[in-house]
Formats: sequence, C-alpha cells, structure tokens
Amino acid sequence: MNDESHHHMVCSKCKAITDIGEKELGLVSKQDKLPGGFLVERYAVDVIGICAKCHQA
Repeated sequence: MNDESHHHMVCSKCKAITDIGEKELGLVSKQDKLPGGFLVERYAVDVIGICAKCHQA
C-alpha cells in the first residue's frame, strides 16, 4: 500500500490503475480551506487516459 500522498492514472481501455505522486502532477500546493467555508480533508485526482501498453497495441 502506498501511504505517501499520491493520485491515480486510470487506463480507459484496460482499466489498469497506476499511482502517480503529487509532485509529478505539479500539485504541491494545496489549500486547507476553499470558498464558502469548505474545509478540505483530502484531495483525490484521477487522471484518465491510455496506458503505454494499450497505446502500443
């Protein structure tokens, strides 16, 4: 289990899920509060695309 801050890359063809670090996405600065008094508990980002294996097939 990856216990470091990370997000997921999801292949839309084979549905493979791969971890990607926040720094690799350029998401190093996050706000704890958003407009309207919304308090952030965590951020979750899914990057949807085609993995290298499916792209080459």
